[in-house]
Amino acid sequence: MQWFLGWLATKIAILFGAKVNEVNYVLCLLLAFPLGVVYRWIHSPTIRKLFSVLAGSWLGFSALGWHSLHILVCSFICYLIMWTKSKRQHNYVFLFVFSYLSLGHLYRQWTDYLGWSLDFTLPLMIVTQKVIALSYALYDGTTSPKDHSTDKQRRVTSIQTLPNILEFYAFILFPAGLLVGPYLEFVEWQLHLQNRQCIKDSLRLGLLRLAQGLGCLGLYLMGDKWLPIELLRDEHFLSSGHWLVRFLWIDMIMFGYRFKYYFAWKFAEGALASSGIGRLTDREPRQYEAIQVIDILGFELAENPRELTSSWNKTTNVWLRRYVYERMRRPWNLYYTFVISAFWHGFYPGYYLFFVTMSVVTSIHRKIRKQIRPLVTLHRTSALCWKIAAILLTRFTCSYFIVSFTALSFEASFKVYRSLHLIGHAILLVAVVVFYSGIFDKLVAKYHLGNADKASALNNKMD
Repeated sequence: MQWFLGWLATKIAILFGAKVNEVNYVLCLLLAFPLGVVYRWIHSPTIRKLFSVLAGSWLGFSALGWHSLHILVCSFICYLIMWTKSKRQHNYVFLFVFSYLSLGHLYRQWTDYLGWSLDFTLPLMIVTQKVIALSYALYDGTTSPKDHSTDKQRRVTSIQTLPNILEFYAFILFPAGLLVGPYLEFVEWQLHLQNRQCIKDSLRLGLLRLAQGLGCLGLYLMGDKWLPIELLRDEHFLSSGHWLVRFLWIDMIMFGYRFKYYFAWKFAEGALASSGIGRLTDREPRQYEAIQVIDILGFELAENPRELTSSWNKTTNVWLRRYVYERMRRPWNLYYTFVISAFWHGFYPGYYLFFVTMSVVTSIHRKIRKQIRPLVTLHRTSALCWKIAAILLTRFTCSYFIVSFTALSFEASFKVYRSLHLIGHAILLVAVVVFYSGIFDKLVAKYHLGNADKASALNNKMD
């Protein structure tokens, strides 16, 4: 089977002009779907554990080769730390696994600088989320109520005892969520393991997600052929034509490149749905629904940065909120969350440039939503115009600032921004001055205070 996968990946790579390891990784993503179906058909918890360990180990080795040992070694050391039953084991696990992941990112940056090749750091990022979530679940379940918040979510996800080594590795190597996620809470996975949780029409939902993923893969291949991401480093492209036309082309490049993430996440959703794992809804009647990683329409039609982030990699946002944002004191929790998110992605300067600028963009948006939006949404026509303008502005803002996230290096990012005359940064600087110097507050107080208060109250009532 290993030989056949290598042969098939080579043939497909030659046909489409792609990298063999990337094609092989996509094939392994597709294999996670039938493995999820087999996992659902098994009813014995013990056999499910054995199948998860064996199938996950084989899938990881097929995708990564001997580099898959990083997953086993890193997670085993984290298990030993939790086994010590130290009151600070969750802090030690957090520190160790992030250090291990950081070394992996630095190794990748050293051996494949500015490259987009796949390696062991991608599944290791998911393992990082899993072991940190498990360590905090153990902490929440073994400390007294006086030692931690009695938040309902923490009580639901907490555990009282560390799982045995077989159950631990069955959770870590669960094939449907091994390669690109999504991260699962241990109690969510355990409920399905014990046949106490299963989404309805799991096979149909899995096939639907698989079809969506294949469609996204086709769109990505079309975009990569006609508007490849490498154009962002092409001197001729960055110097030809009017800067506004060039920006529209960059927006299309970013649009096509996003489908690289869309198809991988849709494959992951399909594999997870095919295994029957879901999450309990708060709606009545309460039932389990398929886990969603990416809301494509929600992201592409977002009206503000908050909707962007809540639609993109949704499970990672949940993880950041539960184990970073809500665990830190205000107001530093917001900045700490951005830092951890950047560390989780790697050490390219472009990541940090993106997260810093987007944090400023988010803060500016909060000002606009609070002070301007109520003034223009009193009437249906003006509200519709505002909605369209907000979607376009959010779309172009994302396309502009996400350049640094894809260009990776500061030099490559600056070349693109310079070709656009740094127009986005100039507008952002003006917005910072206007909204944080008190200029806009004075204008609102002088001309629109009464209307703004009335509109704000009306909007709050409608919300």
